[in-house]
Amino acid sequence: MKKIKLILTLLAVTLLVPSCENDGGDSVIETQKGTVPDIQKVADSEQSINFIRINDGGDVNLNFSVGLGLGQEEFQSLDVVLFYLKGDGTVNRFVLDSGVTSLPKTYSLKLADIFAAFPDVNSVADITTQDQLLVSTDITLKDGTVIKMTNDDGTANYGQNIANSAYYSVIQTYDVSCPIDDASNFSGNYKVVSDAWQDYAAGDVIPLEYHPEDGQYTFRIMSTNNPYLINYDTSYMLVTIDPATGEVTVAANEPFNYGPPAPYVVSGTGDVKSCTGAVTLDLLFSGNGPYKLVIEKE
Repeated sequence: MKKIKLILTLLAVTLLVPSCENDGGDSVIETQKGTVPDIQKVADSEQSINFIRINDGGDVNLNFSVGLGLGQEEFQSLDVVLFYLKGDGTVNRFVLDSGVTSLPKTYSLKLADIFAAFPDVNSVADITTQDQLLVSTDITLKDGTVIKMTNDDGTANYGQNIANSAYYSVIQTYDVSCPIDDASNFSGNYKVVSDAWQDYAAGDVIPLEYHPEDGQYTFRIMSTNNPYLINYDTSYMLVTIDPATGEVTVAANEPFNYGPPAPYVVSGTGDVKSCTGAVTLDLLFSGNGPYKLVIEKE
């Protein structure tokens, strides 16, 4: 009987040990002793590559610092590595600085630096709004182990526990974007793609104008070339942009006068594409509609 009790006791202990070791279930994350970097964008420098500015002849000012987030005691040196990820899937890799031992260290990139670093990016014409510039590191530990935070194909080489840390950032990404600083990019001649209200035919030209006095994020769609309006020389649609979303609201400055029986009060909603300047509107004419107007910048 004692033998039976002893066997049962040993079985209970055997079953208990694994459950204790796995206390917390799958949420327990295994960690490996090592080093991770801390890469931060400098606050007063640009946080993305401004597509509009560089196409207007401007430059970029990308400043970032590289330090250590964890593992100073294992750290020997690191390489600062840049990746240019093109929208078509092409990956360019460049070692900006190698064998760095004194950290933190701050770096600055201009357009000329990007052109010099990457064989597939030789001019502004090679930059698209689907591209990304990524700042990463290859870290060498004191035991000779090399930790690549980003694989050579541009994919992440670390887990979500590192990626989601609130204490350090192991990479930084500069998107190619078109921030809407004001509505001036929407000034110029636009070609009609389609007009469900049928004031215009496809290919007709409509002038758009930016007037700062209307508001920083507004532009006018002029009626100058509308062949059906009596008040074509004084009326326009005032478009107001939400810079955070690109969505717009529309209100005409005065009713559109097509002749009897009565002028139409014009309003609407829609959106703009900040990189291309394209405008899509759903317009109401005295509550009738919506009628879609799609125009693109020439």
